[in-house]
Amino acid sequence: MKTVRLKLKPLGSYLTDWSSDTMTGALLWVYSRRFGPAALSQLIAAFRQNEPPFVLSSGFPGDLLPRPFIPQPVQQITTLRQIEEGKKLKKSQWVSLAMFNSLRQGQMHKPEEIPKPLLTEVVLHNQVSRISGSTSEGGELYSVEEQFLNIEHYQHITVYANVQPDWEDLLGELFADLGRTGLGARSSTGKGAFIVEEIADFYGFSAPPGANSYILLGNITPRATDPAKGYFKVAIKRGKLGEEYAKLPNPFKKPLVMLVPGSVLYSTAPLAGWLGRFVEDIAPAAPQVVHCGMAMVTPARLLQSRLEQKH
Repeated sequence: MKTVRLKLKPLGSYLTDWSSDTMTGALLWVYSRRFGPAALSQLIAAFRQNEPPFVLSSGFPGDLLPRPFIPQPVQQITTLRQIEEGKKLKKSQWVSLAMFNSLRQGQMHKPEEIPKPLLTEVVLHNQVSRISGSTSEGGELYSVEEQFLNIEHYQHITVYANVQPDWEDLLGELFADLGRTGLGARSSTGKGAFIVEEIADFYGFSAPPGANSYILLGNITPRATDPAKGYFKVAIKRGKLGEEYAKLPNPFKKPLVMLVPGSVLYSTAPLAGWLGRFVEDIAPAAPQVVHCGMAMVTPARLLQSRLEQKH
């Protein structure tokens, strides 16, 4: 596999996060529209057999990356400034690409001044009656929280991908198709629309000398054989079926526990550039539906003594 970087320019607000599992699922729908259900079944079979043609990271603002959940080396705190820096480190969510690569080398982490990447706005909408197809006499309103990229500091969403060379062009085309239809909730009204500004080879995640761990760049549901030791956070994903499946009487997926980007798993074994698996039996109303719990990772070198202290 080779690593590529895609720069996606949002054309407005969006309601759905740029998570790796959501984007992969949306790309599979696009693939099905292009090539048909039989081709989609073959593609999903490749993922199930641990031979994915591509694996994605989540989407990140500009050149930012998630702060790895790496504990700092034990040191004696003697000044008020050190206390304040420690508080900032605990609250920080993002780091620059340069800082991310320093952390992958096992170097110390100091707080960075990161402009707020995402802006949130509560937008009011008219409630439309399903019977009359128009607003009711009472003029009821409901609110929706929409997100915007802070374009003063960040002009694009960055997605990294490990991809088979013969799939690189097709992956770019699938993203372009997805950008025209929009990602996630209310895409039919233009939410989540974007254009692909660039797709190019990326060499910034090479393995450091003495690599002994992997940093997750997307959401994963681990396989039984995946590394288990490390530092990680979990999230409960409560997904919803898309496209025509969204019209089923029960359009909701079962809750799914996933490790999130920034999680670090200890392993000296060479990996193919990804961890996780496709999850089956996830939607009671559609047993054939699967959920992508597979995402891109990047190698790192941690302070092994801290891992031993932790476990």
